[in-house]
Amino acid sequence: MNRRVEELEATLQNCETWIELLEVSEERQKEQLYFFRTRLETKISLWEKSWLKFGR
Repeated sequence: MNRRVEELEATLQNCETWIELLEVSEERQKEQLYFFRTRLETKISLWEKSWLKFGR
């Protein structure tokens, strides 16, 4: 019985570690998404300005 409790505690600790890693990964992906979205919006804005300037 004691051994089974130890196994379950170890499994629980592993699950908690995985959850922490996934949360960090999710946060990093959100940061990357924000960065690339901002970068894309900037490039689109520059392209639109060039289009308006030279498209006339």
